[in-house]
Amino acid sequence: EAYAHQPGAPIECPVRVFGGEEDREFTLKQHEAWSELSKQFLGVRMMKAGHFFLHDRRSLLLEWISDDLAPHIR
Repeated sequence: EAYAHQPGAPIECPVRVFGGEEDREFTLKQHEAWSELSKQFLGVRMMKAGHFFLHDRRSLLLEWISDDLAPHIR
């Protein structure tokens, strides 16, 4: 609630954004704005859930994170 973005150069590491389609606090457009913060933006993945998808859809979230990381694990 108290976070205030400080403009700066985009970071070098990849960034993936996750969100809930039924979230009343954040829109898809707000999620997509994260693309400005990374030179390697991987996109937004939205799931059928609300703001607290981390609790409600934990299995799906972990599956998606695993999918993103799998190509980079030896």
